Amino acid sequence: MLPGQIRRSATGYRMYGPSDLEWLRVCTHLRASGMPLETIRRYVGLLRQGNGNETARLDVLRAQQAQVAAKVDGLTACLDLIAYKIDVYERSSRSTVTRSR
Repeated sequence: MLPGQIRRSATGYRMYGPSDLEWLRVCTHLRASGMPLETIRRYVGLLRQGNGNETARLDVLRAQQAQVAAKVDGLTACLDLIAYKIDVYERSSRSTVTRSR
């Protein structure tokens, strides 16, 4: 999944550098955003090809951005509903306490 070759030590262990770790962080975030592994692999393939396909890379990222934005909008609507219901219950319970005095 890494865009470049992984170096190996004399004993054959993989040696990851800071740029490898940064790329893993990017992949983790892309995956957490809901990007399918197949799409991440396609994006990595584009990176491996080098310069000249930036438009295709942008297309991948913009499509994911739109999907994440839609999820955020949906979750915001859910959060608004929950906040409304909490407000209703809090006002109702304050009203009940006031009446019982």
